[in-house]
Amino acid sequence: MIKKKNCLCFLVSFTSLNVTYHTQKNLLEEISKEFDRLYIINIDNLQFFSKEKNYEFSDEIKNKPDNIVLFNPKNSTEFENFHKDKFLIAINNFGKTFLDFKVHLLLNRKNIVQIQCKNIGNIQMDENVNYKHILLTLNYLILNRFFRKLTTFFSLIGIVKKFEISFISDSNILRAIKSKNFKNFLYKNKLLFTKEFCLVNSRHFDELKKIKKISNNYIVHIDYYLNYNHETRLRGKFSDDRIKKHHDLVYKFLNILKKKLNKEVKICIHPLYPLDYFKKHYKDFEVIKYKTKDMISNADLVTFFDSSSIVDAILLDKKIFSLSSTYMGKNERIHSTVYSKKLNIINIELSNFKEEDFENLYQKSSKYNQKFQDFKKTYHQFDPTENGYSKIIKTIKSRFY
Repeated sequence: MIKKKNCLCFLVSFTSLNVTYHTQKNLLEEISKEFDRLYIINIDNLQFFSKEKNYEFSDEIKNKPDNIVLFNPKNSTEFENFHKDKFLIAINNFGKTFLDFKVHLLLNRKNIVQIQCKNIGNIQMDENVNYKHILLTLNYLILNRFFRKLTTFFSLIGIVKKFEISFISDSNILRAIKSKNFKNFLYKNKLLFTKEFCLVNSRHFDELKKIKKISNNYIVHIDYYLNYNHETRLRGKFSDDRIKKHHDLVYKFLNILKKKLNKEVKICIHPLYPLDYFKKHYKDFEVIKYKTKDMISNADLVTFFDSSSIVDAILLDKKIFSLSSTYMGKNERIHSTVYSKKLNIINIELSNFKEEDFENLYQKSSKYNQKFQDFKKTYHQFDPTENGYSKIIKTIKSRFY
C-alpha cells in the first residue's frame, strides 16, 4: 500500500480569491516558506449547482511564490483523484450555506482534516432579516441560517467533518464558552463544531508591525457599495437615483473635510467593488484598491460606514468618524453604528451634519480613547514575542506532520 504524503491545502472559492489572497497574503506566503507546496483549491465546482466560471486573477496572485499551486477541479471526481495519493490538511475558507453543504459532505467522505484561520480581529455583526421582501428573506433564512445550524448538527453525528482547530484572535469566544457550564462541557469533550480554539495575534496586528511609514498626510474614506450582494440578497437592489443621492451626501461631506483640514481625500474601496462605479461618483478624488492599509497608516482622519479595515485605524489610534446615511438600508444603518457604540467612535448622520460642527467633532475624535486599548487587548495582541502566522504554522507542523 502506497503511503500517502501529507499535503497542506487552502480551500476557497476562486470567485473571491483576489480578496482572500490579498487579506491572507502574509500567512499564505509564510506557509510557502515552511512547506514544500501549498495547494489553493477552488471549491466552486464542488458545490451544488456549480457552473463553469472564468476567473481574472490579480497581480498579487500572478506573482505568488512558485510552490503555491492553484488547483481548479472540474468536479468532485477530479478532486477525489487528486486526493488519492495525499493526506490533505485543509485550511477551510468557506461557509456553511446550502451550496457549501456538498463540499462538507465530500470532505467528510474523504476524511480530510480541517482547520480554520479566523484571527481577523474585527467585531462580528448579525444580519437582520427584512420581511418586506419575503422571498429574499425566506431564501436567506433557509439556504444560509438553517444550513449553518444543520451543518453543525450533522457534525455531531459524523456526517460532516468538524474543525480540528480554529485559530482566533477574539478572546470573547473562549470566555463565552468557559462561562457557561454546558457549553464548556461540550468544548472539553470536543462536541462543538470546532474541537479546539487557539488564541493567536490578529492578522491586522501582525501586519501593522511591518509598516515603516506612518503619517497624517491624508483624509481617508473607506466607502461602501450599497448594491453589494451581501446586502441585496435581503432587500434587493436600490435605484440609481437613491444611490446617487447617497453618494452626493458623501461627496459634499468629504469636500467639507478637505477644506477644513486642507488635506487630500483618498477613497479606499473593497477589492471586489467596481472601480469605475466609484470613480463616477467621486470624480475629484482618487479611488484606490488594494492599498487601504497603507493609506490608513498615512491618514490624519479616517471615515467609514462598515468595513473591517477600520481595525487598522483603531490599532494606530487614528482619528475616526463613523458615518450613516438615510439612503442606506436597515442592515447597513445598523452595521454603520456598531463600532461607534462599542468603541465610543463619533457617528455622523450625513443628512444632519453641519459644517460649523466639524471643529468640535474633530477635537473630540483626537482625545485618548481607553476603549481602543481594551479592544486591542481583547481582539488582537496576546503574544508580544510571536506573530500569529508563526504560531499557526508551528501548530500545524506539530499536530499534523
